[in-house]
Amino acid sequence: MNTIKVLTLNTWLKEGPYETREPLIKDWIRVLEPDLIGFQEVLDDQVGGLLDQFGYFHQWHFGMSIASRWKISNFTSINLPGVNEGEIAGPVIAGHIDSPFGTIPFINATTFHFMPHEGWKRRKQMPTLNTFVRSVRIKEGYPVIMVGDFNTDPDSDEIRYLMGLHSIEDTSAYFCDAWERAGDEGTGATWAQENHYSRTYGSPDRRIDYIFVGAQGIQGAGAIKDCRVVCNKSLDDVWPSDHFGVFAELTVE
Repeated sequence: MNTIKVLTLNTWLKEGPYETREPLIKDWIRVLEPDLIGFQEVLDDQVGGLLDQFGYFHQWHFGMSIASRWKISNFTSINLPGVNEGEIAGPVIAGHIDSPFGTIPFINATTFHFMPHEGWKRRKQMPTLNTFVRSVRIKEGYPVIMVGDFNTDPDSDEIRYLMGLHSIEDTSAYFCDAWERAGDEGTGATWAQENHYSRTYGSPDRRIDYIFVGAQGIQGAGAIKDCRVVCNKSLDDVWPSDHFGVFAELTVE
């Protein structure tokens, strides 16, 4: 069965031993062969360095990038609202992927509010994100694929809102969480104590990076067949990033 392979990874800019980290990220891309990639915390030239040998199309804006095996059209972006007027508190980027299976709306999102107690700030951003997603989706087309670093746990109001389990400001959304649908029996942690780059912050293991898929139509396109935590192996105590990545495979039809 044909599938669409999706990878999301916060690349931690060029922090730490990046000359050693970069080849590790490339190795994962080579092994996973993703069709779509969302990078967070990434520099424009860094994207080029990571993808130059693989032949991806890519777009970049304000520390965020989407990459695809196929051409990207209708590239657009917004900034999630902050507490103060005019404050940028998380970029969101999107494009239409011109795949052999039809046009795929692909979105990459993050929030700048990363502390656990800042949930009230992230919560305010979710209706704006939902409105943006609705503007990008294609009616009766392939379901929206949204990836990103959301800086919060699955039981938070923010993630429950995205999954249709909670309303905010009299609005609601519905996405399928790839890990919930097709992950293994583990926690799916992407911010993990075993990774000493993230351990320095003292927080417990957390699942804060996600692949979401819009509600599938009756034709079944976009059903989640597999989901794994990736980029989660070290070499000589060097990790690919301070985050682990998430990888999923989705049905084509």
